[in-house]
Amino acid sequence: MNKSDAKVIVDEVYDAIIARIDNTPDPINESELIDFLHEIAQKLFAGSFRVPLNLYTPKLSFDSEYQYIAKEGLASYQSTNDIMATLTERQREILSESFEQKLIDEASISERFREIQDHMNKEISKANQTITDLVSQIKDLEVKSSIDPLTKVYNRSKMDEFLQSACQQSKSPKNLHLLMIDIDDFKHINDRFGHLAGDKVLIFLANIFKKTVRDGDKVFRFGGEEFVIFVNRTDTDGAVMAAERIMEIVRKSKLLFKEQQMGVTLSIGIAHYQEGDDAESILLHADQALYRAKNMGKDQLQVWNQGQ
Repeated sequence: MNKSDAKVIVDEVYDAIIARIDNTPDPINESELIDFLHEIAQKLFAGSFRVPLNLYTPKLSFDSEYQYIAKEGLASYQSTNDIMATLTERQREILSESFEQKLIDEASISERFREIQDHMNKEISKANQTITDLVSQIKDLEVKSSIDPLTKVYNRSKMDEFLQSACQQSKSPKNLHLLMIDIDDFKHINDRFGHLAGDKVLIFLANIFKKTVRDGDKVFRFGGEEFVIFVNRTDTDGAVMAAERIMEIVRKSKLLFKEQQMGVTLSIGIAHYQEGDDAESILLHADQALYRAKNMGKDQLQVWNQGQ
């Protein structure tokens, strides 16, 4: 077998494993997954592994970290399968040896079978622990891929996913509001105090946002010095009050960096979901309101209104 053929088989095995995990509801039935992996290993040994596309088409394309975990899992279960095969063969040998004797020592045979069973139970336990660890690692990777590493709030990718879902499911045009927040004169902070100070400002503000919003509201880093907050279950007056409360807390907070005090202000654009809006349109409306707040002198908020 050349390398190209080997890669094709490995990719098919990986796709089948991930597809089975994706299509299995939480919590995952470990016994079924072990049986599935055992079935794949048997087909690999027989040289007949091919994935029926209509059954195992993967829903997501995972990165190299997910591939590594899946391949590690397959290697672990293949090792377990080899051990099981060895134990089975040993059982056969014991039976063969015993029946060749004129007098069967039942106690001895029973003891040897108990030893074999203990080994098998230990291997099954290891296999169960392996799948538990793999599921945990995959969940950790999914969380990490949704979080901005600097500010520890949700990242732009997670924001896009959430906004698309919210626009599709929202039934009340007044319930969902988007606050687009920009740090005033952030470039000046970086130029005067350095980029390390700028990072501290971003972390500082992200912590304020997380502590200020209600349960159910979502904070995202939109990019650079911009954040987005989704305020749900309120009307426009409630969204304005939330934005004003955030701005006031930030105005009164003074961040020290190398014994120098940094004052920070925010400009905020607010847009509310209207029937027919999609992710792109509501972001555009909030951005237009933010642009107006910047042009009118910064350190203020503006609400998007149709026709403005």
